[in-house]
Amino acid sequence: MTLSNLCDANDESVFGGKAKNLSLSLQAGLRVPDGLALSHLFVAELISDNESAWKSLKNAFSKKFGGSVAVRSSAIGEDGHNSSFAGQHLSILNINSYDKLIESIREVSDSVNSDAAKGYRNKIGISDSSVEMAIVIQSLVSADSSGVIFTKNPTSKAREYVIESSWGLGEIVVSGQVIPDYFRIDLDGRILEKRVGVKDIILKLNENGVEEQEVTGSRVSELSLSNAQLTELYTLSQNCQTLFGPDLDIEWCISENKVYLLQCRPITT
Repeated sequence: MTLSNLCDANDESVFGGKAKNLSLSLQAGLRVPDGLALSHLFVAELISDNESAWKSLKNAFSKKFGGSVAVRSSAIGEDGHNSSFAGQHLSILNINSYDKLIESIREVSDSVNSDAAKGYRNKIGISDSSVEMAIVIQSLVSADSSGVIFTKNPTSKAREYVIESSWGLGEIVVSGQVIPDYFRIDLDGRILEKRVGVKDIILKLNENGVEEQEVTGSRVSELSLSNAQLTELYTLSQNCQTLFGPDLDIEWCISENKVYLLQCRPITT
């Protein structure tokens, strides 16, 4: 039963791959929203209503966080070179009270039993009994823009960086609800292509969680990243590859012109 600071959660068999990679990124000095990591055994104790576990979490939560958090899945074996559970397991944003934290942990833990997750496991030959859910709790960043980076072109397989971005929180990009802006950058950091998307929806924080809002006016067709921000994302990509090797799928956000790493995992084959 383990509750750990995220920067110390580098054992994938205990905390899952998401937590491990974020932990190593923090240790390397990358800008990652800090937080807590709950081992799969600790999550199991919470779900079984172990009073001592909930008390430990409440104390750690009150000491660690002064604002809203994100509760994110970090299942054991969730992301690897041959499989990715992106979108199969739940993450919940803008949790601003301990009562909501309790509810969110139960929901994220139970997402391992969703029809989508079970169907995906069956498709790739992973048994239901082999999956154990760990959880990451992180300080929430109010993003001005967000998106993904592929360190190899997922379509052409060219050795170049592909960046997709939109306004607001990145779930809008990952879920395919907008046509994101599209950028290609070569290995030396030169911008090869900029393509404006159709960013007519933005996902923003509100007092009850998150909400979709309509994007109006020129922002629909304005690029969501400047050249300087593209250069910072190129640098982030290089730093991630130094830590984790080539062929990465990187989730990021920008808030007040600061780039944050949210997740780094292998591109699935």
